[in-house]
Amino acid sequence: MKNESIKWVRVLTGAILIVIVLIYCMTQSKESERMKSNIFEGWTFTTDEQGVFNPEDVLTEGSWRTAQINMSWQAQFEDLRDYQGTAWYRNTLTVPKPKAGQRLFIRFEAVDYQAWVYLNGRLIGEHEGGYTPFKLEIGNWLVSEGENVLLVKVYDPPDKEDEGADVQYYNIPHGKQNWYIQNSGIWQQVSLETRPEVFITSARITADIHGETSLDVDLDRGTENKAAIQGVYRLFDPDQDCVHSGDFNVAAGETSSQIQFKIESPKLWDIDQPHLYRLELELPGGDRVSERYGYREFRAENGELFLNGEPFFMIAALDQAFFPTTIYTPPSIDYLYDQVKKAKALGLNTLRSHIKIPVKAYLDIADELGLLVWYEVPNWDVFSESAGRRSERLIDEALARDWNHPSLVVLGIINESWGINLEEEAQRKWLVAEYDRLKQKATGRLVVDNSACWGNYHLKTDINDYHTYWAIPENRQKFQNTLVEMQGRPAWLFSPHGDAQETGKEPLILSEFGNWGLPELNGDQPFWFERPFFDIEVTLPAGVRSRFREYAYNRMFTDYNDLARASQQAQFTALKWEIEQIRLREAFNGYVITELTDLNWEANGLMTMDRLPKVYASDLAHIQQQTIIIPSTDRFNHWDEDPVLIELHLSSTQKLDGITGLRWWTESGEEGVHQIPSDYAQGVHSLGALTLPATRESRVTRHDVHFELLALDERILAQNYLTYYSYPKPGAEREQSANADWNESGFSDQAESLILATGIDEELLTTVKSGRNVLCVLNASSELPESVPIKLTSKDGEWYDGNWASNFNWWDPAHPILDSLAVEGRIGLQLAETIPPAAFTNIPSDAFQHVTAGMFVGWIHLNSAYLLEVQIGEGRLLLTTFPLLDEPANNPFAQTLLSACKSYLEQGHPQQAWVWELTKKEADR
Repeated sequence: MKNESIKWVRVLTGAILIVIVLIYCMTQSKESERMKSNIFEGWTFTTDEQGVFNPEDVLTEGSWRTAQINMSWQAQFEDLRDYQGTAWYRNTLTVPKPKAGQRLFIRFEAVDYQAWVYLNGRLIGEHEGGYTPFKLEIGNWLVSEGENVLLVKVYDPPDKEDEGADVQYYNIPHGKQNWYIQNSGIWQQVSLETRPEVFITSARITADIHGETSLDVDLDRGTENKAAIQGVYRLFDPDQDCVHSGDFNVAAGETSSQIQFKIESPKLWDIDQPHLYRLELELPGGDRVSERYGYREFRAENGELFLNGEPFFMIAALDQAFFPTTIYTPPSIDYLYDQVKKAKALGLNTLRSHIKIPVKAYLDIADELGLLVWYEVPNWDVFSESAGRRSERLIDEALARDWNHPSLVVLGIINESWGINLEEEAQRKWLVAEYDRLKQKATGRLVVDNSACWGNYHLKTDINDYHTYWAIPENRQKFQNTLVEMQGRPAWLFSPHGDAQETGKEPLILSEFGNWGLPELNGDQPFWFERPFFDIEVTLPAGVRSRFREYAYNRMFTDYNDLARASQQAQFTALKWEIEQIRLREAFNGYVITELTDLNWEANGLMTMDRLPKVYASDLAHIQQQTIIIPSTDRFNHWDEDPVLIELHLSSTQKLDGITGLRWWTESGEEGVHQIPSDYAQGVHSLGALTLPATRESRVTRHDVHFELLALDERILAQNYLTYYSYPKPGAEREQSANADWNESGFSDQAESLILATGIDEELLTTVKSGRNVLCVLNASSELPESVPIKLTSKDGEWYDGNWASNFNWWDPAHPILDSLAVEGRIGLQLAETIPPAAFTNIPSDAFQHVTAGMFVGWIHLNSAYLLEVQIGEGRLLLTTFPLLDEPANNPFAQTLLSACKSYLEQGHPQQAWVWELTKKEADR
């Protein structure tokens, strides 16, 4: 009986202890008792252009004005938009000295670039580095009563070489500030923080998907406390239930402790279910901290990426994280939440924070909403030992701040060899050593040595990535060639100097590509409108509305915004085709589109700079999934009497089963179900071909064929569409006329009043002047007489190629030549097989009303013509660079346009033309 009583006492005691632990967890789960207050108000500011002020005379001699922190001085002062150098911030703190056992700190989240902090005239600390936080203890420097004068001196070196300065712009991390606008000063928040005498400085959590958890705790003991310390920790799951607790011990005189524990069946952090755990730690003196983290694994293995053990295809966008008016600083937390939600709605699962360490809230929100982050050390310009040390310190400080974020999965050291000369052996050795150091340090993250483009390369990396930009459709073949070469892992992706450490199993990622789509403009022009990129004309937005009118684009588009929307559709046409080409190649494990948002003049964003999705957002989301349908055709232009063959592929990173079929339909009413197997393994699979019957058209017609991959429960697993154009097939007599032979002089009489020519000279100009009508088809190597007022420019030339600042191809659908040919004002994939190799340039804006088809680059610059009508004397000259005579008879676009041009000239003079006044002397020259 006695033993039975003891047994029940033990059971009861155990139950009571469990209840006590649960109650303890519940009562102790409140937020940290640390006191923190942000210092938003009361700041004033003055420049110190000569760098001569000290903390005493700046108070009386400075030209002080009200200022904000949490924003660069370039963002808030119009007259300082381009100022770099020295400036001072001032505030007055009315705070009591800390009580016994308390310590007071001031914390700066980021100051760009060097900061010296003075309190009541005394220097209390300094920091170098524009992207990471630092804190200084100020309790001992406070006056007992009254106001305390806080001064912060900031130096951001000018964007010029200054050999005499201690810090030069060209060897400090600055990223792309010199591309868009500089960021100087206190650009993130400042706060006062009260701590106990002994407090936790960091709690670094490393967790794997099996529940194994390692916790590294660091303390600040102050100056007196040397005793052993025992703290407690409590773990809360994503439902905020306390699931584990325990003690941790810091030995006498030590400042760190490591704890290891395991939880069973953790809820994993994933992009679809971003489960976050919360760990609270408390010291006997009352210091309490709370850190969030996730159980996730991100790794590269055998050429693939894996997230939590499952194959993962990276669908990413470059994010330079500049903002419309606040520049480097996000306008608000809500603004960042909205941006991440929109990024996910576009189908993105990763953001590459481009050569910028983002604010901490960026990662907090990515953690909460489920988005992976790849961030990079901001570049410097010229490598030196000090530049290398700054890079190492910066990434170490960033990792110390961001260690516990499960969203942070990739770290980049260098971008496109900016700031390093890879031809120098010593610099290559530094990069390999830094990769090795960072790889060992950044547990659970991948590291990229140099995110490469043409002319530079990798040495040792976890990801084999590469950048390429090609205008589409002009350079479709070159884009495809790049992909074909990349999937074969060519030698040029790695160092040619014999020191490459390639494994051949690095995942392949096309980490930059993209095209422009101009934003709509409403309201006042932003400050950057007058700022081109390094004086490159095509990047200058200012005057874009005027150029819209001057070059007569109102013939095709109702206003500038209508043209901008068409430009965005052209951007999507290119992106869609590029993404599909990547997904057709199983060797690739992801891509990064340039870029998430427009940035000032750079208009290649998926959203505008105001974070408004562009017109194609929903269509883009359909093809930015782990599983997509890829319909393709060898030609985008078909004769209407020919059947259309559409090849179908499935690209998926996951096994699929329970598929019922591939449903298709057209907007003209045809529909059906394409029968395919019910299950597929991971990879790229052919689904066979769909043949659409011939149709009879009275004019050129656009066809959109839609596809949906269906599951047993009628869920749509994937969806996409294909666009092609059908052309009325002409009769035999017309075909024969279109393919007439050419004589040695380069032109032939085919009608009494019509000449077809392949060159232009003074003799031809005289013939036109006499009353003959001429269609002249030229190419990039053609030469023009000195007497003509235009030039012929190859589209392989700089900027005219449209490979970076994209070109926009257009034509006038209301012109008689195109009346039955043009479907819309922009030329899309109709040009896929018939690309003009050159364009007519040097055309006055008032003559553009006579241009029937052409292109511009960037913000409506380099306005050029593909099809131009001029009058010389009594005759007409129709000039074109469409290669109409080089194309076979089975090219519907070329043959239809050639026939339309001939028919137009045979009708006489139905339209006004640009009049060329060629004098007899000029014509005889």
